[in-house]
Order: sequence, then C-alpha cells, then structure tokens
Amino acid sequence: MGVSLHNYPRAWLLEQAKRGDLFAYHVGHEGIALRDGDGFLLDLRKAFSRRASYTADVRVGLFVARLLAETDWGADASLRRRFFWGVRTCLISWTAEEGSPIFSARMLESSTAIDGLADLIGRRATASFEECRTLSERLERALPDLALPRLTGDALRGFLTKVGGYAAECAYASDKRVWEDQAEVAVYA
Repeated sequence: MGVSLHNYPRAWLLEQAKRGDLFAYHVGHEGIALRDGDGFLLDLRKAFSRRASYTADVRVGLFVARLLAETDWGADASLRRRFFWGVRTCLISWTAEEGSPIFSARMLESSTAIDGLADLIGRRATASFEECRTLSERLERALPDLALPRLTGDALRGFLTKVGGYAAECAYASDKRVWEDQAEVAVYA
C-alpha cells in the first residue's frame, strides 16, 4: 500500500487520453490529486477516447515478457522491472480489449485465472528469474490467440525495436544483456 507521486505535463496526459492510452485512463480514473482546484482529473476522464482495439498493446506486452524470459537476467533489476512492465501491459490491455481495463493485481489474477499472479506482481522486485519464466509461459497459455506470431530471439528483438518506445528500450536492454553474457564481461553501475 505504498504511495507513488508523479508529475506529468497536463497537455501530454490529455493528448494520451484522446489517443486511448491506458496509462492516461489509469491516472484519470484511479489517480488521486493532492491539489486539483480546476478539476483536471475530471477533464482527463472526459478526454479519454477508447481505442477500437488494444490487441497490439496486448501483444507488445506479451512479446516483451517473452523476450525477457528467454535469457536469465541474474540480479539485473532493470530487466526484471521491464519484464513486469510487459506482463502488466499485456494483462491491462487484454482486460481493456475485453471491455474495461483492470489495474489491480488481484483482479488481474481473477480475470486470467493465473494462480499466484497477484503475489508475484507484489514481489516483482525480488521475484526469481525462474518464477518469471514460468509466469511468461503461463501468460502465453492463458492468451493463446494473442501470442501469435511465435517470434523469438533476434526476430523478436527486431519486432520490438520497430514498435519503438518502451518496447524498443526493452529490446535494447535485452540485447545488451545477451552481448554482456556472450562477451563474458562484468558491468558495474
């Protein structure tokens, strides 16, 4: 039950809401303004325009999770965070495609019937790679029609790079990790 404080430009959030972005929906419908004298959150809710389909977002999240489950990331917290971004993006977009977006980990678990999903999302900072790999496999089985095409490795990295945005960043981070493993180098931050 932590608190997360963020500051986003109003114009950007409104533009995202008009494009049907689920993050903007989440902010508008579940965000709590500490100060909102002009009713911006209500304006954000009103500006939201649902997309005709969220299938592409489901696939991108699923593909990010698939890619990051291919190679053990060890103690790399950045790749673990990206993996869970993919899982949550996939599932939230899937629920939006089904009718109404769900953001709660417990409700996502109930909707997908993936036992232990909420617990694993809750432990995302410490979840083991094997737990994440298993979750990725269960996610693919839960959404078989949306998992196509069966891209892996470099083809999957290439696809995500073409998608751009955060998906491309995930592909680059995965590629960097593969390169580091193959070169047998140690990277220190």
